[in-house]
Amino acid sequence: MKRAGYALGFAAALWSIYALVIYAITVGDVGGLLGLYSGAAWMYKAPVLWFVLFAALACGVIVRLFHGQPRGAERIAALLLIPLSLISVFGWAIITALVAAV
Repeated sequence: MKRAGYALGFAAALWSIYALVIYAITVGDVGGLLGLYSGAAWMYKAPVLWFVLFAALACGVIVRLFHGQPRGAERIAALLLIPLSLISVFGWAIITALVAAV
């Protein structure tokens, strides 16, 4: 069950980073990539929700890392997932702020 949780966390964090990069590219008006934007466009309608979800993921992983004694692969997975989740948290915070400012 732990492995499935980490696998889902990695998939979610990587998808979030993909969505953030596509958002940055389309906001930067780089031509020819609007097809990629449509794959993640549904995420930009409620950025606060994604900010909260990825913050919860990051907090969960941090708590899991320091609660008890994770060993071996679990510690490595947690240490790799924390920065990915935090990138997602800060990215969605920026998108949330931009959407609120408009």
